[in-house]
Amino acid sequence: MQGSPGLSETINTYKVDGCRVIAGVSDHKIDNLGIENFGGKCSFDIGQYFHQDVDNSGQNPHEVVSANPTFGQLSSELGGTFFAACLSLCGNAADPTVSLEFDGSHADNFNQLVASVDLVDSASITASETWAKMLDEKYGADYSASLDRSKDNLNDVAVAAFKLIKPTTIQVGTKLFAD
Repeated sequence: MQGSPGLSETINTYKVDGCRVIAGVSDHKIDNLGIENFGGKCSFDIGQYFHQDVDNSGQNPHEVVSANPTFGQLSSELGGTFFAACLSLCGNAADPTVSLEFDGSHADNFNQLVASVDLVDSASITASETWAKMLDEKYGADYSASLDRSKDNLNDVAVAAFKLIKPTTIQVGTKLFAD
């Protein structure tokens, strides 16, 4: 498969012990890894991809990344920005998806994280409707049908709305999204 997800030249998908593993390859090297249906036995230690320095309290801030995190935990543990290509009036070509994107620092080897959930269950749909309503109130009707990354997309509202939702796909690597 070419080009998507992420910016890798080639995306390979493998089934390993019932888990769907995604590997992005560029220049004959794996530059990102991900797991679909993240959770339970289909998971990996997210914190290992981010710096191992300790903070002023002597604690490594990335050792506290939960094993099966919610979006709220990821947001509070790593930070990041929520994004969706479409929250409303999306049509039916594909399930709409909400993602939390975190761009790591030089200390993180510039690793990036993208945690995503398809809006297919009532909890994620309700969360997306809450976020969409606030965006449409701020920017006008139907803004949520095509979000503009150059605007303030009310990340604080998305953090609150998706706080208890667990991502179903998590990818970590160096070529997940453009700056």
